[in-house]
Amino acid sequence: QPMPLPCDGIITIDLRTMPRVCELRRQRVTGAFDMLDAGESLLVISDHRPTGLATHLSEVRNGAFDWEEVEDGPAVFRVAIRRLGT
Repeated sequence: QPMPLPCDGIITIDLRTMPRVCELRRQRVTGAFDMLDAGESLLVISDHRPTGLATHLSEVRNGAFDWEEVEDGPAVFRVAIRRLGT
């Protein structure tokens, strides 16, 4: 699958359009996150609270990101993930 394109300057990944395979979703988000420069953000959209994704990123990119819940359900959850650093 091609990498997501920026929307209003922010890369957006809509997990609702992907197969319900956690590992694939996590790889997609981690790959997009790794392409960000410091200070850039990624917007993730899901149909459930992405706590598993938050745990995964904490394990593989601990201290490298800021997590902000933009929309907290009940039908749609949006999270902004900003890459920290210089």
